[in-house]
Amino acid sequence: MLAFAPTLPWVFAARIVEGFSGGNISVTQAYVADRVPPGQRSRAFAYVGAAFSSGLVFGPLAGGTLLTAYGYRTPFLLAAALQVLTLLVTIFFLPEKVAAKGEAGSAASFGDILRFLADRRVSPLLVQKLTFSLGLYAWFAAFALVLKILLGFGPAQTSFFFAAFGVLSVVMQLAVVGRLTDRFGVRAASNMGFAAGCIFFLSVPYVHNAGALLATMGLFSFSLSVTNATLAALLSDASPDEVRGTVLGVGSSLEAVSGVLMPALSTAVLAAYGPPWTGAISAFFCFVALLLGLAAQRRTESARPSSNEAA
Repeated sequence: MLAFAPTLPWVFAARIVEGFSGGNISVTQAYVADRVPPGQRSRAFAYVGAAFSSGLVFGPLAGGTLLTAYGYRTPFLLAAALQVLTLLVTIFFLPEKVAAKGEAGSAASFGDILRFLADRRVSPLLVQKLTFSLGLYAWFAAFALVLKILLGFGPAQTSFFFAAFGVLSVVMQLAVVGRLTDRFGVRAASNMGFAAGCIFFLSVPYVHNAGALLATMGLFSFSLSVTNATLAALLSDASPDEVRGTVLGVGSSLEAVSGVLMPALSTAVLAAYGPPWTGAISAFFCFVALLLGLAAQRRTESARPSSNEAA
């Protein structure tokens, strides 16, 4: 639809159709969580994130090359071909036991969002995920525009930047996340990711050259890599087995809500007040997510018996 869209309404219609594929993220996470022991889930989710980050590397490079050589339709046709390949791989290489009649749970619904936001086992994590997502989507909507304002980046430079960011994210997710969670625990590692995100968003006004951009890109990559893996692991661990996929789907739905609400706000703030205040919006939500994580970590440590009590 995008490759052959004759008018802008067709582009919007294609994006609406593509929106249905957003549910694949929660399905993927549930599939991984069902097959990986709880202690290894953060590492496994980091590998899933590395796969997505690889798309940030090869997608812009392939799209930019095809666009220059063959016109705007070819990147969309390549994307369609890759979706067909993904479908075939899913059918033939990811078999799943089909539940017998009467064993399958009820289908998820919009009511599940309110249901699990009221569930004491998972609601703190869902609220934290929503809060962080509000900050992220505020930033994602303005990121390319901020690069243009602060550093004069055009489309080509922005594409190369996102490709480099993808490479760094893959390295972080494969080499850092697992070691960090093994050493400090999933919750503490998650809070480190939120803290790095706060520092990144507060440093936006000071990015005026390539060196500062590289330093802050490392912070942002670390933050995204750690928080995406650890939040998914924490949420899957807190969810009952029979509704884990639904809870992860609720988390993805809350991200989608952030994607609806925040772009208009952040771009309006960018137009009126510039990059510093745009970064401040994301820093605020990231700081709230950090406070929620620290409070949860304190509750966990308080509930843990001391060595004397255990003796």
